[in-house]
Amino acid sequence: MAIKDLKACCLLVGTETKEHVKMHDLVHAVAIRIASTEYGFMAKAGIGLKERPFHDKSFEGCTKISLMGNKLAELPEGLVCPQLKVLLLELDDDLNVPERFFEGMKEIEVLSLVGGCLSLQSLELSTKLQSLVLMECECKDLISLRKLQRLKILGLMWCLSIEELPDEIGELKELRLLDVTGCEGLRRIPVNLIERFKKLEELLIGEYCFEGRDSTGGMNASLKELNSLSHLAVSLRIPKVECIPRDFVFPVSLRKYHIILGNPFIGANSGYPTSTRLSLGGC
Repeated sequence: MAIKDLKACCLLVGTETKEHVKMHDLVHAVAIRIASTEYGFMAKAGIGLKERPFHDKSFEGCTKISLMGNKLAELPEGLVCPQLKVLLLELDDDLNVPERFFEGMKEIEVLSLVGGCLSLQSLELSTKLQSLVLMECECKDLISLRKLQRLKILGLMWCLSIEELPDEIGELKELRLLDVTGCEGLRRIPVNLIERFKKLEELLIGEYCFEGRDSTGGMNASLKELNSLSHLAVSLRIPKVECIPRDFVFPVSLRKYHIILGNPFIGANSGYPTSTRLSLGGC
């Protein structure tokens, strides 16, 4: 409704797809100015930055920082941003995020990171974090996610270094969304992990073969675990019919779903499910 109202006021402009909107340059400039002067919002997105824009202390009073659309090649060892709640960063693929980088951000609630290399241990003190989205990021020490007990959104999209999800993240009792789309190296989701997320509302897995044992002999998660969750939106690719238990029936409580069965290269992309759709390919 908010988007419709903004379109009606000509503050936003529609596009050919439902997932995107556009904004006139003048409106954008005014919005950024108001956000920066009245709400402590620093936005330097999409301007090709490579060096860190943290050379002065103007950012220390910020509540939100957006540096998306850049390729930062360096970061300071740490930032003192005691009021910061939202941080959006895009980094050079080879950049290691310093271990103490987040220590001065005690109030951070939303972190989105594209690119770079990150140890999740560096976020152990960020206990107020509610949304963590890592995209095309080389991440390690995933077991440290168990410390983020307030986490509601966990996105690990196109993180090719991830081979398995640690069983310990089942301790995230507040989790509403789990997205591991594009994690082509993912070989194991521990059995009974999914069903432990009792509040889960959205599960976006992409191509992952349920059932059976992985290459190390450990048991994989089962599609049957979906039956323990209600009011779920699901996006799945099931490359082999053999992954489906003979006695399995998808729960009738699925709100939205996009399920691709068969050849993963056939059918539409399994992004966020906007309706109820089943794609069959090469069956």
